[in-house]
Amino acid sequence: MYPDYIFNFESAVKYSWMKEYYSIQYEELKRRIKEARGHVTGSGWDASDVLVSSAESVLRNILYG
Repeated sequence: MYPDYIFNFESAVKYSWMKEYYSIQYEELKRRIKEARGHVTGSGWDASDVLVSSAESVLRNILYG
């Protein structure tokens, strides 16, 4: 419907949930990313607030992601 629309969302946990609970849509998501109509963003397992978390928490989040 919107051929110029490019999407993204961050955090590996969202991709993991999508793969587990919405496997058909996950395959569609992978196809869109290969077509450059989606971007994988973020480097952590989940988005974190660096003003609240400890440094160790932030680093573990990135390492796990």
